[in-house]
Amino acid sequence: MNVSKFSSKNYLSSFNRVLAAFIFMISILYGCESDYYSMNDFDKTNKIDIHVHLGHYQSAVARQAIIDNFSLLTINTDSRDVPAVYYQQETRD
Repeated sequence: MNVSKFSSKNYLSSFNRVLAAFIFMISILYGCESDYYSMNDFDKTNKIDIHVHLGHYQSAVARQAIIDNFSLLTINTDSRDVPAVYYQQETRD
């Protein structure tokens, strides 16, 4: 005769799985809350990009950075693919 017996060990194991799943779901939902910034803060928040290569002051990247309230730290390099370093430094502001 195959009668399933009540086992406190099986009950606790099932309960622990349900409890773990519940705690996991609560932590996921709680983690979705924003304590810091939201997309509404994007325009108002000062931002810095610390590694940008700008070859020309009038680049789309520079214009968008102004719109998006970014300060850019451009890396001036001396290579044949970009203007001379002295020209890059003149366009930094």
